[in-house]
Amino acid sequence: MANYQHLNRLLLIVLIGLLFLSGCDAAPRAEGGPPSNALIVSWVYPTSLIGWAEESIADFNHQQIKTQDGRPIWVQGAATDAGQAVSAMLGGGELPALWTTAQPYWRDVLNQQVGSEVFLPNCPEIAQTPLVIGMWEPIARALGWPARTLGWLDIGSLAADPSAWAYYSGGEWGDTLRISHTHPGLSDSGVETLQALIYAAERGSDSITTANIENPVVRASVGAFEGAVAWFSTNTAQLRDRLVSRGIDYLSGGVLYESDVVMQGERDPLLVAIYPYEGTFVATFPSCVRASMDETTTGAVETFLAYLRDVPAQQRALAHGLRPVNQDVPVASPIDAAHGADPAQPTRIFAPPPADTVLAIQDLWQSQRQNVNMTLVLDVSGSMEGQKIEQVRLSANEFVQQMGDNDRLTVILFDDAPRILVPNTLIQGNRQRIINQINTITAGGGTSLYDSIVAAAEDLAKHRHEGEVNAMVVLSDGQDNVSRRFVSPNAAFSAIVLQSGASVHTIAYGADADRNVLRNIALATNGIAYEGDVATINDIYAEISAAFGGSAGIGR
Repeated sequence: MANYQHLNRLLLIVLIGLLFLSGCDAAPRAEGGPPSNALIVSWVYPTSLIGWAEESIADFNHQQIKTQDGRPIWVQGAATDAGQAVSAMLGGGELPALWTTAQPYWRDVLNQQVGSEVFLPNCPEIAQTPLVIGMWEPIARALGWPARTLGWLDIGSLAADPSAWAYYSGGEWGDTLRISHTHPGLSDSGVETLQALIYAAERGSDSITTANIENPVVRASVGAFEGAVAWFSTNTAQLRDRLVSRGIDYLSGGVLYESDVVMQGERDPLLVAIYPYEGTFVATFPSCVRASMDETTTGAVETFLAYLRDVPAQQRALAHGLRPVNQDVPVASPIDAAHGADPAQPTRIFAPPPADTVLAIQDLWQSQRQNVNMTLVLDVSGSMEGQKIEQVRLSANEFVQQMGDNDRLTVILFDDAPRILVPNTLIQGNRQRIINQINTITAGGGTSLYDSIVAAAEDLAKHRHEGEVNAMVVLSDGQDNVSRRFVSPNAAFSAIVLQSGASVHTIAYGADADRNVLRNIALATNGIAYEGDVATINDIYAEISAAFGGSAGIGR
């Protein structure tokens, strides 16, 4: 019996020792978080890589790969497109250990702005995807695709000539060609779109410079293309999702990445990738290591980069519609005709231009995009008192700050009845006066939502100008309880709103807002319906500002 007791004590000591040793191998960690002794690697990547990046980060962290000194490497990622990332870093934001962009010139843009080498050269590419015009298949076929090749300048020509659009479309998809691309100050693909238009207009140039941007033909070509743009998205994933959710009657198409097209899901009609015959860009996602890091951290970043370029991660990239850079992973489904893509395209690829063209392009775009005639319709009823109205003032002020000089703004307030706070006014020379007026807003009274929307639509119709984007943003936090002219959003109400020619974007502000009414108004006018509160209203106004070309991001 004594021997058995001795053996049991010995086994217990061994077990405790093994548990102790296993505990020393990896420090404890909070649920879902890094081990306490982990080396944290921060990675900023474009929104076009979100799906692949998130899965890769989770898998890499699960493997508990260690540094040479035995510390687990833990990657933390953030999806931010290049224009926003550069602005954040120039504004004092934290520098990531690894920065992935769509094109190599972004590293040079940042380094030039800072005046020193922030990220090291020789940035490995981790995936590829071409820039394409995503178009609904019936529209593409009506234009002659696939027998006829289509290009960047074709879109501009159709936008500038409604009769030509009517000839090809048969009047089936609206009076004009309507497309969208991302905001060039915020998004990689937005800058690439403008660069592609310049290349196409120059017809055969091997590279573009700031001198090309001043070419009258180039400026006219960009202006014609921008004439078809209904609004600007903050990233291509958002643009794809809106295209897919709203369908063929909303937009004719949009400038996307091929990966966005092939990940649209099964649907009818299908979005197909048009590879412009003049050429296009291919996002190669160069990934740059931050300079001036210690050897251990640099080694950890390089370990993660090697993981991203290895076969398993590259197969995962392909599953997300990205073309692998590892030759051991061939291009295959979903990059195929069944998903709207052609793996043999593009046949001509534009070379990335010098960094100084990126900033020059921002000025070109602001000068050639359509001016905006905007009406803000703001609920100032009693339920808006306190923090709600204060945050609306702040957000509206930021919105006005980002409007272009040649844009025009009307501000209409409503409580028991609508009233004009700022009549239709050119922003240039009046920006601060408009902001001062907005700062006088106070809350009180009832909610005349229906009468106020109609009054705003009638006022906007009086101030419409050809060649401008006419839009209305309606914010309300409650149900209509005092309107006299319209007690419901009936057919007569809808007719007046539609006759204004404006897209109406609505913000249901808080839990008590009339969400269904606001959403239906937005859908009927090709607008966007938002739901927000005090915490999110500023982000919503920032997104709406970007949608109409607000001055945000790099070069602003």
